[in-house]
Amino acid sequence: MAVASLIIAIIAILIALGSVAYTRRQTVASERLTAIEVLRRHEDLTPDLDIRCTHFDGGDVILELELTGPAGLDRLDEVCVRIRNDRPDRTTSRAGNGLSTEQLADAIWGPYRLNPGVRDTDRLGREHGPFSLPRQEPYKLSLEPTMVPSWYTVPGMWRKQYEGTPIRLEITCRRDGYQPWVALPEITPIDPLATIW
Repeated sequence: MAVASLIIAIIAILIALGSVAYTRRQTVASERLTAIEVLRRHEDLTPDLDIRCTHFDGGDVILELELTGPAGLDRLDEVCVRIRNDRPDRTTSRAGNGLSTEQLADAIWGPYRLNPGVRDTDRLGREHGPFSLPRQEPYKLSLEPTMVPSWYTVPGMWRKQYEGTPIRLEITCRRDGYQPWVALPEITPIDPLATIW
């Protein structure tokens, strides 16, 4: 009788262990499916941004952002706009150039910067935000030509090297409950009079 009880106990333990293993596999599979669904939903809600950039006499530019979709996204809780350099390695000091990493980082290597006199824009004119962006409500930003760094030896060449080049942006969009979305558009300002003719 004791042997039969021992065999029954061992079988019960094996069934319990099998049940635990099965439950663990089911939990892992369920977590994977949930992660896939969250990723799919995140991709489905990737913001559709209409970005317009208009150049006016005097050199100033108006950058306009508008959330136009997708259907399930009625607003963005936070948007941050950042001006990127023409090349990612511009903030790296090279031996022999005599410039510090800070001097290089303070220069905006591109044709335009955000107007630093505007609220929520940093002192260099590199970043603006965060601001909320409801759907179908355009948000305008003022840009101006970049400043020639004090250490740059040929000031006329600074502006010349960026004539006709696009403004490189990094736009980070956040909505509560979702991972952020990051867009890296390159926008060339248009002349508003040129579009009329």
